[in-house]
Amino acid sequence: MVDLKKVLRSTAIYLTEDELLIMEKSIARIEGFVAELRGVQVGGLEPLINPSSHIMEMRKDCVVRSAEAALDNAPDFKHGYICVPKVNIAN
Repeated sequence: MVDLKKVLRSTAIYLTEDELLIMEKSIARIEGFVAELRGVQVGGLEPLINPSSHIMEMRKDCVVRSAEAALDNAPDFKHGYICVPKVNIAN
């Protein structure tokens, strides 16, 4: 457990007792989460150094200019138009 009062004495940060209690609870939650992460079994997994280092499978890029192709993915359509639910932005 971090001695928060000791850490704060070495900084220019001043907290009230109430703020100190809130901060201590937050730090305790963070420490608990870190302890939980330490318990995760990662044996046998290779480290991911850079997600860009994975080779992505390329596909043929072809343009399809057809209203039918667009309407195939539409949730609903009538008379050649895509129907969407009305958006009410008034609060």
